[in-house]
Amino acid sequence: MRMILQVSLICALLLFAAAAFAGPSFRGYSGLINIPTADSLDTGDYNFAAFAVQADKGNDQTLLAANIGLLPGLEIGAASEKPEHGDSELLLNGKYRFQSEGLIRPELAVGIADLTDELDSTPYFVLSKSLRPPLQVLHHEILNPRVHLGIGGGRLDGAFAGVSAGIGNAATLMAEHDGTHLNAGVRFSIGPMLQIHAAALNDFDDFGLGLSLNRRL
Repeated sequence: MRMILQVSLICALLLFAAAAFAGPSFRGYSGLINIPTADSLDTGDYNFAAFAVQADKGNDQTLLAANIGLLPGLEIGAASEKPEHGDSELLLNGKYRFQSEGLIRPELAVGIADLTDELDSTPYFVLSKSLRPPLQVLHHEILNPRVHLGIGGGRLDGAFAGVSAGIGNAATLMAEHDGTHLNAGVRFSIGPMLQIHAAALNDFDDFGLGLSLNRRL
């Protein structure tokens, strides 16, 4: 019995050993579902993502996105957003993480989504902080609850907040208020590079699915 438990623990740790990346949100930039977090891609990390949202009131939406960590703390990206009954718009995004998280200090970042105001230019400030030291087994992190608080303009419409719980690097559970609506979702890591995203959006009236590929130069 003891051997079975040991083997199960080793298998779990191997599952959680995938490389960690700042995951893209349903709006393209790194974040939870709609809100940004203070996390940014490390220098040389990049991702590609595709999302589809089925809206309860019609006008479904698709989004294609790409982001890259250009310099320490600096992430830039672009997203092509297309509503079902409208033209696609190219949105340019940027984020700068100017303070990393410490034992007490939070991670801090400023950014802007839709730099050229194609839909609604959205500047923001956001902080992210672990709620407690991560729960670890054999020096492997298996649970890391975090809180994210920020304020923004445009599509974020004032104060926004979210919580996430990373289960190792295998999955992240997420819930947020994006300034207008409540959203909840999960992000699964399939191996070291692939993530699957699923979310209930807009006060749980709409449903979204996504796929992202994360790489390192």
